[in-house]
This record gives sequence, C-alpha cells and structure tokens, in this order.
Amino acid sequence: MEDRLNVIGNALEAIYNTTVSNERRAAASQVIESAKELSPADVEQIAYALISKKDLILARTGWNFLEHIIK
Repeated sequence: MEDRLNVIGNALEAIYNTTVSNERRAAASQVIESAKELSPADVEQIAYALISKKDLILARTGWNFLEHIIK
C-alpha cells in the first residue's frame, strides 16, 4: 500500500511542478487515472490513506478518489 501511495505522491508532485516537462506530467496524470481503475475496495483504501495525509494535495486527491467510486 505504501508503495502505491508513494507512486501517487510522486505523480502528483510531477503534475503540480511547473518545471516538469509536459510529457512527464501527462504520464503522471495517467498514473493517477490508472489508480482510479483499480477495484473499488483498493481505491477506497488508497483514498482514505491519502485523506489522512497532512499534504492538502494528497488529501484532496483522496477525496477525488472517493468521489470517483461514488459516481
């Protein structure tokens, strides 16, 4: 689980870092989208783990993951 959180965290850093190339940012966005395609139970676990983080971007992403499950 911690590995997945690290991968998602690194992807979010790349997405929000303006010095990162567009190609890398697109690849990072794909990482986030592919995480949302896991089983709903896995996405829920990841979401709650992200929400518990102090970093606002990680927490907001966790809420977005929960919203994705609900839809």
